[in-house]
This record gives sequence, structure tokens and C-alpha cells, in this order.
Amino acid sequence: MNLRVIKFFFGEALISLRQNMVMSIISVMTISISLILLATFMMLFIDINSALGNVSRNLNVVAYLDKDITSTGIAKVEEQLASIEGIHSFSFVSKEDAWQRLKSKFRYQEDIVTLVVGNPLPDSYIIRLNTVDDIEKITRDLGLIEGVKDVRYGRSMVTKLRKFVRIFNIVAVSVVGFLLLATFLITINTINLTILSKRSEVQIMKLVGANNSFIKWSFLIEGFILGIMGALIATLVSSVLFHFVNVKIQDAFPFIGVFTQGIDIITLDIILLGLGTLIGVSGSFFSIHNLLRGILKK
Repeated sequence: MNLRVIKFFFGEALISLRQNMVMSIISVMTISISLILLATFMMLFIDINSALGNVSRNLNVVAYLDKDITSTGIAKVEEQLASIEGIHSFSFVSKEDAWQRLKSKFRYQEDIVTLVVGNPLPDSYIIRLNTVDDIEKITRDLGLIEGVKDVRYGRSMVTKLRKFVRIFNIVAVSVVGFLLLATFLITINTINLTILSKRSEVQIMKLVGANNSFIKWSFLIEGFILGIMGALIATLVSSVLFHFVNVKIQDAFPFIGVFTQGIDIITLDIILLGLGTLIGVSGSFFSIHNLLRGILKK
């Protein structure tokens, strides 16, 4: 295919887009909105799952030991802790150190501490996990260790966070999937209108000897133009959004990590451009395959 033919196809595609201006604009805007929402959900997905990873790294599970445990018993507990998969690290806290920490915590409320006779706290191990995914299994294993009396962690917080992430992921996939499907169908409808408006022209081209591939190319390029235009708008808006949140909001509120953790905006833009092009071209191909069958006799 030489340059002159390529220019002809692009010219025909642009003419068709102008003739169906309203539907073309709707298609481009629908593709843009779908991809912008997709980019937003991707940013949120990355950030929320990154936050879950931070919880995993910072979550402490505390294993309290029997009050009368001996140094030999502590050594055996430590040996079994080292054998449990999923534990990142652990550290021993003696009951004396725990008592000193408690008194330091309530140093401005000494009357509370003076009410306690002796040291009621047991020895314990503070345990950090690789991930919260296996926390139930690990806590069960910890409870089976001889010498461990009780195991505590932020069960309620972890449960709520994991439930939220699961629901968010389901909603995000559902919304984006629905929008992409709607975009695909609108693109098909736009190309259908173009084909119907050029029905007589297509039949004439067929009569003068144009083959099916030649006739189809202008419609495929039309879908490509719709997809790439929608994707370019989406990448522009997503880049501005990322810059605004990452730079402006982070400067004002440095403790907020939204949209910033582990996101490569260039990679995101490439994904959006690829998806926009795929939607446009595949929508055109599907439309051509179904509608032109009645016009292009095999």
C-alpha cells in the first residue's frame, strides 16, 4: 500500500467523520470518558492495594506467652516462630520492658498505674508479616505453639480494609467494563451510520472493480481515528489530573498518598492509547463484518 492510497483512505475517513459529526463527537467523548474513568480506577486500584501492602508491612501481631514460661520455653517458642511461613520478622518483649513502656505511655496519668499492684504483663513477641492475606492461618499456627497463651492483632481493621478493597475492585471492574462495552457499541453505531450513508458509493466502488479489502480500509481507518482521538483526550486529562494530585495536593498535604504510589504516568498513557485504538479499530471491524455483508457480495 503506497502513500497515495493511504492518503486517500484517511481523506475518505475524515469526510465520513464530518458527515456524521454528531455521532463522531459522541463516540470520541464516550471513548475519552471511559478511558479517563479507567485511568482513575487504575490509579485508585494501585494506590489502595499499595496502602494494603503498607498495612501488611506495618501490622503487628502480638503473641503473649504464659506467665510462668521459662527461658527454655521461650527458646522453643522462638524456634517454632522461625519455622512459620509468612512471618517477616519477630522481636521478643520481656514483661519488664512491656511494663516500662506502659508506664511511659501513662506517665501523665500516674494514678492509673499506681492502682496496679506488681507487673501483670506477660512476656510477648511482636511479629511482622509479609502480607495480611495469610494472617488467619498464621495466627492459628501461633495459637498452637506451646507456651503461647493468646494472639492479638487489629482483626477488625484488617477485615474492614480487605472487604473494602474487594468491593472496590469488583465495582471498578464492573463500571469500567460497562463503559468500555458502551463505548464499543457507540463506535459500532457510528461506523454503521457511515456505511449506510455511503451504501450507494460502496456499491459503485464494487461495480468498478474495487475489492472488499480496499472498500473496508477507509472504515477501519475511521474507527482508528475515533479511537486515537478519544485516547489522546483521555491521556491529556489523566496527565493533568495526575500532575494536579501528585504535585499540588501533595505539596499542601504531604501525608496524603493518593494517586502517587507506584504509578508510571507514561505507562498509563501508553495503555490508554492502546485501548482507545483497540476499541476504535475493533468496533469498526465488527461493524464492517456485520453490515457490509449485505452490500459486498462474496
